[in-house]
Amino acid sequence: MRPSSKIRVLLAEGDSLVRQGLRRILEGQEWIKIVGDTDNGRLAVEMLGQLQPDVLVLEVTHLLIDGVEVTRQVSAQYPLTRVLALSVYWDGVHVSEMLRAGARGYLLKDNAEIDLVSAIRGVSLGLAFLSPDVIGVVLEDWRKAI
Repeated sequence: MRPSSKIRVLLAEGDSLVRQGLRRILEGQEWIKIVGDTDNGRLAVEMLGQLQPDVLVLEVTHLLIDGVEVTRQVSAQYPLTRVLALSVYWDGVHVSEMLRAGARGYLLKDNAEIDLVSAIRGVSLGLAFLSPDVIGVVLEDWRKAI
């Protein structure tokens, strides 16, 4: 994130109603600037070079290309942009794939109204963010791996 400036956010969400809701939540925050939004993962990657967001809020599915692939591309091409995954899925497969691809956070849509702002702030600072229901899934996967 740029020192002493607003957190620049790009929204990539396939459902226009959800995207508008996210926008409304974020527009009320004086320290966040929404630099763009799209319903298309491929377009989101293209927009990154021009818009240079600090955080990409990325729906995991329903974006024409898979959120995991978008996250890999963002991590490789735009390492200063942090990905915050947004999903209705909290199973180990979706969560693990997104985190392995480079997402810094995983937010469930059910918790978005409550946790979106703090998730963006934390991710923009380089911290990880996981919705509470996702933490158990990550811990279980970790236990299986050791």
